[in-house]
Amino acid sequence: MRAFKILGGRVWSDTGIDVQPGMRIQITATGAVDIGGGRWVEASGVAEAQDPRLPLPNAGRGALIAKLAFRNGGESGVVFVGARNTLTVDAGEYGRLLLGINDDRTDDNRGEFVVRLSW
Repeated sequence: MRAFKILGGRVWSDTGIDVQPGMRIQITATGAVDIGGGRWVEASGVAEAQDPRLPLPNAGRGALIAKLAFRNGGESGVVFVGARNTLTVDAGEYGRLLLGINDDRTDDNRGEFVVRLSW
């Protein structure tokens, strides 16, 4: 198991974890992020109208999200993580796990999620 702090002021954070097909990653997150203007949210984010400017438009603003940076330079689609989730790496996906904040502007954010990963 590894633990990380995912800072509210960064869109993406590199976990340093290289993944491969079939790998199952269990993720739990605690803490809160101020998404601007004193609006504190937990890892599930806050429900709002869909915003196409968000990395994952159909998830809550401020939610914990994930994607893979592939070895060939490409990236996977963004997926919702929230406070608790298990992600399974699809066939053909080799790369680095990145965790982030579902917000279009992180420069006004503060706070952090404490994220624990096991696989």
